[in-house]
Amino acid sequence: MSNRFEIKKIKKLNKPHKEKEKKISNSDNNIIELKNVSKKYTAGGDIFNALSDINISIKKGSFVVVVGKSGSGKSTLLNIMSGLIRPTEGQAIVNGNNLISFKNKELTKFRSENCGFIFQQYGLLSTLTVEENIFTGLNLKMNNENRKLSKIEKKIKKQNQIKDKEKNKDIHLDKNEPREKYKDKKMYEIMKMIGIYDLRNKYPTQLSGGQQQRVSIARALVKEPQILFGDEPTGAVDSAMTLNIVQLLKKTNYEGTTVVLITHDPRLANVADHVIEIQAGKIIKDYKQEPMKNYENLFI
Repeated sequence: MSNRFEIKKIKKLNKPHKEKEKKISNSDNNIIELKNVSKKYTAGGDIFNALSDINISIKKGSFVVVVGKSGSGKSTLLNIMSGLIRPTEGQAIVNGNNLISFKNKELTKFRSENCGFIFQQYGLLSTLTVEENIFTGLNLKMNNENRKLSKIEKKIKKQNQIKDKEKNKDIHLDKNEPREKYKDKKMYEIMKMIGIYDLRNKYPTQLSGGQQQRVSIARALVKEPQILFGDEPTGAVDSAMTLNIVQLLKKTNYEGTTVVLITHDPRLANVADHVIEIQAGKIIKDYKQEPMKNYENLFI
């Protein structure tokens, strides 16, 4: 009977906490703060403790690597930090948002406005080409920016777009020549850097796993998120491409994006300034360090 009561209690706690404030300022230039966070699941008549009493503070602009074995709780930790799931107990304050109190729609809006994701399963749309898939990330960025514009600013932006279209309508283009579909230069620079520019007109089913992974990375980066979350971002590529990806992530971090990666690859911990090690749902190590400057030899 007591177990049934506990299961009912956990199910309730995994829903939004109505009594909690939705907006709480982060302290000490932190962008992520987890305070006494736990995450419990129920399946049938069983209760699983995925995370227990987690306390983490991540500074804005950090490059964080979370290491741990399979089943240690890394993915659950990342999912709570990124608003994919709510904690059962405790506070997850991310960029001024108290995520435990958010409803599903509010979590979706939070992720759209704050986060970029590099998933293990890629999450590409099979009916879109490589550049169209990547553009979905850019489109999210533009939608978020438009929401912040005043009515007058939106009107001026629309007038400028019409003028640009008029200027370009008489330019002759060879129909047989592969060309860039969108105007965003940074999008294509990212594609070139990670070796998928020549694949831009192909579909996900025509790509290898490593190529699909690189498309998902480009889609996340082009959005220029406040926080970039990566779930094994180098898991499906060779050492040479791992180095390219690390260089791109470091550049993104240098430009101001907070980067949080979970990985099995111990080499990535050397390029981080903040390393967290998790085991059986608990933090066993949490330390800051000076990242290795000449890390290229790690990936040869």
